[in-house]
Amino acid sequence: MNEAPWGAMFLDPTDKYLHTVVVDGFSHRDLILIRDPAKGFKYEMNINEFVDKTWNGYSEIKLGQK
Repeated sequence: MNEAPWGAMFLDPTDKYLHTVVVDGFSHRDLILIRDPAKGFKYEMNINEFVDKTWNGYSEIKLGQK
C-alpha cells in the first residue's frame, strides 16, 4: 500500500455496490487517504476498516511508463 496512487475495488456499505476508489497513501495520522471519483468525495479511513469491511482485495495499478 506504500506505492500510491492506486485503485482499489471498494464495497460501499451504504449503497451495497462495488466501484473503484483511488488510494493516495497515508495521512500524517496513519489513516488511508481515499478519493472517490464516482461520488466526488475525499476522506480518510482506518486501515482495519478498509481491509476488513470495504476493500474486496482487488486492485488496479499502473506499471511503469512507456
